[in-house]
Amino acid sequence: MTIKNKMLLGALLLVTSAAWAAPATAGSTNTSGISKYELSSFIADFKHFKPGDTVPEMYRTDEYNIKQWQL
Repeated sequence: MTIKNKMLLGALLLVTSAAWAAPATAGSTNTSGISKYELSSFIADFKHFKPGDTVPEMYRTDEYNIKQWQL
């Protein structure tokens, strides 16, 4: 492989890797990164909860209160 071919191949690899690493535009729906792990809702005890909901009284009793962490 000649030096010319190696340089051409290196330039091609550089351009393609830069295209993959380019950030998405602001208008696109980007589902990568931390945003795809954001919690929107969950179901517990057959009830649908969303972030910001008040914790039910049942979970505020001493039975559910952490007294000491096990390290």
